[in-house]
This record gives sequence, structure tokens and C-alpha cells, in this order.
Amino acid sequence: MAYPEKILADDERVVEHLHPHWITLVPATLWFLVIAAATGFGLTEIFDNMDSGTGRLVVVLIVVVVAFLLLCWLTFAPWIRWRTTHYVFTSHRVLIRRGVFTHSGRDISLQRISDVGSSTLPNTRAPVGHASRHAGSRPSRVRCRQNVHFSITPCGRTRLLR
Repeated sequence: MAYPEKILADDERVVEHLHPHWITLVPATLWFLVIAAATGFGLTEIFDNMDSGTGRLVVVLIVVVVAFLLLCWLTFAPWIRWRTTHYVFTSHRVLIRRGVFTHSGRDISLQRISDVGSSTLPNTRAPVGHASRHAGSRPSRVRCRQNVHFSITPCGRTRLLR
């Protein structure tokens, strides 16, 4: 999905539009598998060991409702949060947008970014980047693409290079 052009300035262009790294979805996917397997096992045991009737129907409904609530909390919510988190690098600023029903965001001018660093962990291919706006701020850890680089022009303006 392209980022809405209406929020960009006339001479501004989108350089990169990213989401958080896919590795953040691994716990949600594992929870999905665990909940699905446990629900399947539980329903099999209920149907094999309980007599048909109202009691079995109530227990089945309880198991299905609890499984659905756990799926919503532990799997669907992280997937939706991942999909609705945007990191947009433009030629003038960095935009961070989050949220489905309540939207929140930050716009950071590239001129205000004072420090950008990256390091590669031993078991990963992608570098983990750190950016801070000023001294004392807490940098956020995001996976970066290696083809996005910052440079400082002779007049002191910061710009993104691809």
C-alpha cells in the first residue's frame, strides 16, 4: 500500500515505506499454533470421552470461546499492530504511524536527527539501526535495509540516499 501523498509537501517524496521486521510476528505465530493444537486436542478428548447432551455442548462452547479470545489477544492483535505500524522515510523527514482505531504518530525532520548507527548481530543478516533526535533520547531498535543511508550535505542538511 502506497503512503498517502496528501500529507507530503510539494517537493517531498517517499524514499522507503517499511513495517516492523517480520521477526516480531514469530511469537504470535507460535501462539496461534499452540492454541490451535490445544483446542483441537481438547475438542477431540471432549467428543471421545463425554456423552452427547447439554453438558458436552456447554464444555465445547467454553473451549471454543476461550480459544477464540486467546487467539484475538495473543495472535490477531499483534498481527494487526504489525500491519498498521508504518515507518516512512521521505526526502525531508521520518514519519512513524501506529494504530487502527486511535492513530498516533511522530514526524521527525531529518535536520533534527543527530545520530544514526547500525550494528549487525552474529546470527542475523539485517543490521539493527538506532536513531536519536538529540542527546539523552532513547533510541528505538528497528531493522533497517542496508541500501538506505543518511548523508550530510556541505550546507549541513541531512538527506536520505538510496
